[in-house]
Amino acid sequence: MVVHLDAGRTGATVVSIPRDTLVDRPSCPLPSGKRTPPARNAMFNTAYAVGGPACAVKTVESMTNVRMDHYVEVDFAGFARLVDALGGVTVTTERDIDDDKSRLRLPAGTHHLDGTEALGLARTRYGTADGSDLARIELQQKLVEALLAQISATDLLTDPARLYRVAEAATGSLTTDTALDSLGELTSLGESLGACRRRACAP
Repeated sequence: MVVHLDAGRTGATVVSIPRDTLVDRPSCPLPSGKRTPPARNAMFNTAYAVGGPACAVKTVESMTNVRMDHYVEVDFAGFARLVDALGGVTVTTERDIDDDKSRLRLPAGTHHLDGTEALGLARTRYGTADGSDLARIELQQKLVEALLAQISATDLLTDPARLYRVAEAATGSLTTDTALDSLGELTSLGESLGACRRRACAP
C-alpha cells in the first residue's frame, strides 16, 4: 500500500498495488554491494522477493514517479499483536467468507475480530467474491479503515502513554527505513497525527 499523509495531517490517501501487476523492475542495490538485474514485464511482488523492501520502494517510485519518503513493513505476528493491543477491530463484511488457506470463516455481517482473525481477513483471497487479488485488496483496505476508526474511537493518538504501549507491541515485528527506525520516531509521528486531529491544521 502506498500511503500519502497530507501536510496538515488531516487526511490520508491509500493506493494498493496488486502483487501480480506487470512492471518494469529497476536494478536494485543489495546488502552485499551487488545489484539485481533490471527486468521488464515482471510481477510487482518479485521486487520484494529479489531485493527486499528497498527494491519494492524503488520499483514503486519507478512506476509512479513519486518519491517514497518512508516505508514500514509489518510481519504477520506483529500485525496480530497490534490489533490485539488496540482491543480488536470491528469490520463489516458484505459476503460470507469461508477460506481454508487463511483459516477464516465468517458469515456476512459485522464482527469484532481479534488479531488472529484480523490477520486471516487480511490474507483471505479464495473464500470470498471472485478469489482475485483485487478482492483481497478490497478487504485489506476495509480492514485498514476499521483500524483507523478503532484508533480514533479510543483516542489512542491523544494518549501518549497508551500510544507508546501500542507502538511497543508492534515494533518488535517492524522493519522501517532509517528515519523511522526507533520507537521514539514512530511515536512522534503518531503524536503529530493526534495533535493535528485536535486542532484545525491546514496543509
